[in-house]
Amino acid sequence: MTRRSCAARSVVWLKTRLAAELGRRQLHVQFSPDIRAVDRDHRGMAKFEVRAIDPGVVRELLQCDDAGNPPRLLTDEEGGSPLRCCLRPVEPGERVALVSYAPLRRWARETGAEPGPYDEVGPVFVHPGPCPGPEGGYPKWLSGGRRVFRAYSAAGTIVRGELFDAGSDLDPTAAEAALADLLDDPAVAVVHARALEFGCFTFEVRRAS
Repeated sequence: MTRRSCAARSVVWLKTRLAAELGRRQLHVQFSPDIRAVDRDHRGMAKFEVRAIDPGVVRELLQCDDAGNPPRLLTDEEGGSPLRCCLRPVEPGERVALVSYAPLRRWARETGAEPGPYDEVGPVFVHPGPCPGPEGGYPKWLSGGRRVFRAYSAAGTIVRGELFDAGSDLDPTAAEAALADLLDDPAVAVVHARALEFGCFTFEVRRAS
């Protein structure tokens, strides 16, 4: 074999190895779970799900809440507060349970996130007994007034926040558009809706599965 043919074979071998190595590395590229295709509705807005507290979680909270305490059972004489198990208002004179709930912690258990200092525990009202659950969609009675939408990354850190004020308008269209805009951001994995004055958790919003 001549020196020239040997050199040519070496070049071919080297190119083949480089191509194989490059292909191997490309096959192992992994993207962050935050970066995903956004499913959209007929209006072009990101599809999402408004979520009440899961019935299984409610049962756990009624045994021992996320602060390690038993539920506080009471009769709400005035009514009007949101029940997080069904996302409807408490009826005047209705019997309810007041429990501490850690929404980000519960979500992190499903996803493997580690929110660390972003983990929060706060009071919520739930039914102490059977509950029909939410009707689905953005609750119309919660569409008016002011609310904070707080957006978290897949790692459980806060990435965005928005103060939403619909005034007295009970049409959920504006609130839905605000949530869709937040979920258009690929860095956003989940959104919490919270009361403005007291900061209490109201419901969770995720991209439609």
